[in-house]
Amino acid sequence: MGLLGRVVFLKRLRDELFEKRKQGVTDLQIDEIDKQIRKINIEIQNIRKMME
Repeated sequence: MGLLGRVVFLKRLRDELFEKRKQGVTDLQIDEIDKQIRKINIEIQNIRKMME
């Protein structure tokens, strides 16, 4: 998968996590989802830096 395809995949995954977070989940689940979202955001930033 190319870098651009990876970014698109990560953004979709992040959107799904945001939707899951909006649903009634526990605080522990919210913390875990937030950790995953932060990791995805960092990976997207790193890919964008590589593409410059």
